[in-house]
Amino acid sequence: MPTRSYAVGWWRNEPYSHAWVGVHRRRAVRDWLARQGGRFVVEELPAYAPELNPVEYLWGWWKPNTAANGCARTEAALHWLARGGVYLAGGIAAKLMPRTDCTPFIAAFLASHLRGGSRHARGFTLVELLVVITIIGILIALLLPAVQAAREAARRMRCSNNMRQLGLALHSYHDSHTCFPPSCFGQMNCMYGNTGDRMGLNLSGFVVLLPYFEHQAIYDRWNFRVCASTNKTNFNATLGVGTPMGDPVAAGHADLLETELAIFTCPSQAPTASRPSGANTTIAPGRYGYKTNYEFVTYLTPWKHSYCNYWFNWPLTERRMFEDNSRCRISDITDGTSNTVALGETKWDVHNGYGYCWGYKAWLMQGVDPAFGLNVNFYNSASAGLIQTAPKLGSWGYCGSYHPGGCHFTMADGSVRFIGDTTDLRTLRLLAAIGDGEQP
Repeated sequence: MPTRSYAVGWWRNEPYSHAWVGVHRRRAVRDWLARQGGRFVVEELPAYAPELNPVEYLWGWWKPNTAANGCARTEAALHWLARGGVYLAGGIAAKLMPRTDCTPFIAAFLASHLRGGSRHARGFTLVELLVVITIIGILIALLLPAVQAAREAARRMRCSNNMRQLGLALHSYHDSHTCFPPSCFGQMNCMYGNTGDRMGLNLSGFVVLLPYFEHQAIYDRWNFRVCASTNKTNFNATLGVGTPMGDPVAAGHADLLETELAIFTCPSQAPTASRPSGANTTIAPGRYGYKTNYEFVTYLTPWKHSYCNYWFNWPLTERRMFEDNSRCRISDITDGTSNTVALGETKWDVHNGYGYCWGYKAWLMQGVDPAFGLNVNFYNSASAGLIQTAPKLGSWGYCGSYHPGGCHFTMADGSVRFIGDTTDLRTLRLLAAIGDGEQP
């Protein structure tokens, strides 16, 4: 015999409930409904076959028929509407009247006649909470290195783009002047080499490139008859080095040189001192320029610093693209522009030295030379022996970066390559020279 069922609907703003009525309970339910004084409308549902799932059957009737009575359309809404308590029985939410005599009766009835019994919501146990926290911790530990690697990859790409823009600027300058700019105009820190310049400028070659990477405004404010730095701490008087031309502070150069230009800063550079220190690295007394992470490749090994006007004297097997007052043309690079480095990446932080500034030259700011090796983090001191200097580079003239595994170079053709720390010194020397006749 099929089990018969009844639906208790919404009436006069009272709560409602659906109940599956078994044969032996039918009289008790009807007696209870009769005592409600007509506050509920009782409607008989279609016959229900016991082999069907009562939850699916009741819910299937409930959804299309509750709207007319103003009832909730979903279980979630029923939960929210419940004030006298919501009882879960077989997955169906039964909203009962506020605490009255009907609540225990209907609750017990649903629990005994709907499959699955009563299910009450419960919170997490302590063990479950600890397991969840542990899983979250493991996921963070797994994901954090990947996130850091992704961020470093983005910084490395931005660094590469900076150097590519500088490479394009070099070629634009070459197109206009039929040669590349020197690393320095009018160097005054001259200890060796040929006769120095009468016009002491200490002007970095990057200044004449300013119009080619969207810094025309700074270029227009520059007075090329006034030096970029008055520094000539170390010089050989017999070379006839002239006096500094004018006052870089009065000319406004100091204010310009103290400006940070994003194109000269690697995004991976650690937040350390952005300006050099020491009396022999100044623009003028007490004024220091902003540093750069990119420098011209010059001939420095072994420790050939402060050579003046000597670029034409170096043999092609050792000559680099740049030096003070150099005039390198593409035709001079007989090894091929794709096999010769033009600019190298370096750090602000140097143990034996002060780093490099983008707009002027001073003591130990003659350029970088990859022939020393890459990311060399030790310095051989005459008094203290071998000193570990990481994360600083060991000395001035070294190429390096905060990118894991190597550093960037702008090639003579304007492309950018990332060269690994483990590259042998012979290969680096061949990459640095413009006419050694060998392929690296």
